[in-house]
Amino acid sequence: MGTQLDFVSYLDNEMSVKIFTCLDDPSDIARVSCVSHSWRDFVIDNGLAKHLCLRMFPQLFRVDHVVEPASMAESPVAVGSSNMEREALKKK
Repeated sequence: MGTQLDFVSYLDNEMSVKIFTCLDDPSDIARVSCVSHSWRDFVIDNGLAKHLCLRMFPQLFRVDHVVEPASMAESPVAVGSSNMEREALKKK
């Protein structure tokens, strides 16, 4: 196999976000997150899954916060916090 280049590291952040926001299926976002650690971090840092979810379900714009039953939540996670989201994903 030839030399592999990571286009995300060569493009500016805005252009990479534009490319990834063309994905319109949650499974595509999940696959992109599995390509490499840097792509996973990029997806989390730029909230790509959240933006796709809000595009698919615009009524969620009205949601301020989510409360989970104590039996389902191991620890509280703030909605929209990329650092907390990353830590929660690392646990899984």
